[in-house]
Amino acid sequence: MAKILFVDDDIMALELMGKSASLLGYSPILCDSGLGSLELLKNYSPDIIFVDHSLNDIDGITLIKKMRLLKHLNDVSIVMLSAGHGFIDAEKAVKAGADKYLQKPLSLDLLAETIHAYVRVQQ
Repeated sequence: MAKILFVDDDIMALELMGKSASLLGYSPILCDSGLGSLELLKNYSPDIIFVDHSLNDIDGITLIKKMRLLKHLNDVSIVMLSAGHGFIDAEKAVKAGADKYLQKPLSLDLLAETIHAYVRVQQ
């Protein structure tokens, strides 16, 4: 069962993504802070990571850059999530090391499609 890390400081959005992932048969890990996720990732390697663009303690772009410095995450896909709009944010996310950029809120179908595409690529 694929392990999915969701990082978002919006607790309601975080819980919704976690429940959605569970419904799809995946094992979600929820983290409500960017810095907390870095601590978690010292001893944990998920199959895919979803990171919100705007976090209270660190911005998502910086967080992705820090995640990409962790060698055990080299083959782990990272998806940036944002409620904002704009090509510039998507471009910055990809330059920082994100594999994909998606607009929130996510539909269950889009979440399933994204997880399936990136987890399958790694295996």
